[in-house]
Amino acid sequence: MAARASVVGIDLAAGEESEAIVASLLDKNPQLRVRRMPGLVRVESSDPIEIDPPAVAQRLGREWEANDFNLSVVSYFGEITAWDDDGIKIEWPNRS
Repeated sequence: MAARASVVGIDLAAGEESEAIVASLLDKNPQLRVRRMPGLVRVESSDPIEIDPPAVAQRLGREWEANDFNLSVVSYFGEITAWDDDGIKIEWPNRS
């Protein structure tokens, strides 16, 4: 049986900060799947999702820190394996 890639993703409340997060993610990985729904933006990937706070801050034109992600995230699927000042990483470790 062939191994199935595990998809990771985030659901974000629609808004300025979420759009900056999505834009910064797409800058690094244009293959991300983005689905916009009323009030919600879903980002999915077969690869880990890595949120870079300075890239989001640059998109917003103001300071933005990793903990500000709490204000935008509605849910996620995958495991958060890193969350510090350097960024946030969501992946399925040890899965193929």
